[in-house]
Amino acid sequence: MSTIAKNGNRAEKVLSTQDNLKPAFEAYFQKPIASISMVPGRKKSDNVINFSDGTKVQIQNKDGDGSGRGWSVDRRDLKDHGTDTDFHTLLQSVCLRGNTTRPTISQEISRQTLSQIIFGSDPAFQPEFITHTISDKTTGQITKISICPAKTFMDALLEELYPTMVPKRTCVHLSPSIYLQRKGGGKTDNNPDHIQAKLRFNEKIAALFTVVDLISYQTNQQSEAQMPAEH
Repeated sequence: MSTIAKNGNRAEKVLSTQDNLKPAFEAYFQKPIASISMVPGRKKSDNVINFSDGTKVQIQNKDGDGSGRGWSVDRRDLKDHGTDTDFHTLLQSVCLRGNTTRPTISQEISRQTLSQIIFGSDPAFQPEFITHTISDKTTGQITKISICPAKTFMDALLEELYPTMVPKRTCVHLSPSIYLQRKGGGKTDNNPDHIQAKLRFNEKIAALFTVVDLISYQTNQQSEAQMPAEH
């Protein structure tokens, strides 16, 4: 497993256990939280926030800065990328180098692909919010967190889609932020020919997120602890 994937998995666990995250989320959602739990298995939601009133929201988390080559947000067999045969041909040609034909793929197919790789096909595990965490590389503790409604996040990604997919040397680009490539991994990966979707976290997308202030909560707790008791 890559370092990025390991850090992401660790952040999902820490989201459920780190003491100052629960009150921070309570401040954002404006209601008390009973628990924060992990979603088992490979689902599009990573964690569930269970509120005391019996309601819940599911979140998908991305850890790290997401720059450079970006985060891996999906991987699947080529045949599982919808039913458009021209799209399959393009992925085969560019990502797997199986032939030389490069059909033109419409924005509508890009829209369907984007929904699939971010939200998945199972409504039961579709994320309602996206969180972005920065974690301490040594301790794994989350030092910064921000949050965005999933619909707002998706709308912004849809707005920047290219009119048609842009094939390059080994990647197919849906937008400046989203591209598809061969997973790779060689002998250490059981499915190196899966198609992997990558998301670059640019300034435009980052601006959609609301920072949840962890430091002020910690400071307030420390200040309250130092205050003399009332008599």
